[in-house]
Amino acid sequence: MALDLIEHLDDDVQALQRFVRLLRPNGSLILFVPAFNLLWGLQDEVSHHCRRYTAGELRGKLEKADLRVNKLTYVNTFLFPLIWAGRIALRFFGSNAQIVSENDLHPGWSNGLLQAIFATERPLLRRVNFPFGVSLLCVAKKTAT
Repeated sequence: MALDLIEHLDDDVQALQRFVRLLRPNGSLILFVPAFNLLWGLQDEVSHHCRRYTAGELRGKLEKADLRVNKLTYVNTFLFPLIWAGRIALRFFGSNAQIVSENDLHPGWSNGLLQAIFATERPLLRRVNFPFGVSLLCVAKKTAT
């Protein structure tokens, strides 16, 4: 598993190739990465991200590393409009507060609500691939060699 990891690395393809060496034949790699550069914002800056991905970009990098994609879908789709609007507002209006994370921008009581929204996507992800979202989820397999 590499959850919210490869977007921090200068050479993500090299990291994927190293993951392949660690996998057994037919072993699986589960990735979770941030999606869409249009969502680039404060959270990416404070988290020291190097990039955000589209499904096509991630698929290309996985194939370059000799991984076969079994599942590739955007996730956190239901909150995408709200997050996108929030990022635009921060770009235009900024904030006078000392903020070290976008997590500081929403009240603590909202965590339960956000978790409930995330949870509604989970059963759907077994059946569909969402066409957009805040993040990407991927399950890729090492080809048997």
